[in-house]
Amino acid sequence: MSPTRLAAAAGASALLAAWLTAASATRSTTEPLLERPRPAVQPDPLVREAQANLEQVRQRWTAAVGPLEPTRNPFRMGRTLPPDPSVSTPEPQHAVDPGATMPQVSEPPAVSLAGIAEARTADGVQRTAVLSAFGRVILAQEGTDVGGRFRVTSIEPRAVELEDFQTGEMRRLLLP
Repeated sequence: MSPTRLAAAAGASALLAAWLTAASATRSTTEPLLERPRPAVQPDPLVREAQANLEQVRQRWTAAVGPLEPTRNPFRMGRTLPPDPSVSTPEPQHAVDPGATMPQVSEPPAVSLAGIAEARTADGVQRTAVLSAFGRVILAQEGTDVGGRFRVTSIEPRAVELEDFQTGEMRRLLLP
């Protein structure tokens, strides 16, 4: 046997012996530890008074009425309260006789502004409105008739004004 092998075997044996010795020297945690009895301590009179007050408060809380159930719960379906007979409900007053027929008012056709295009010319900025009306797309400049019902009176950077031929009213369309 070479001296190197002999030194390695001796070192390994020493480590094994140290490990076994350390393992047998540790104490088991399963055995119960003995506790010394504590001497009886008399509570301070201030502590006794606070405990008595706490007990009185507990008794009052248990005797007190709990929270009242609300009369209306928006999260519970089906239960409604009967109407109060002491409260009278006034009859509705109609501004117009309910039997009278209302005149039919035709709504103006839907015209919407989809966009505004600008072109720089020698005369300045020329704007064109992109309108959606009568089921089609219309490119209109100032003075253009739209569907025989409207005329474009002005085109601004974010809005278009239309004149209604039938009513004479002005409509202002804004970009979305």
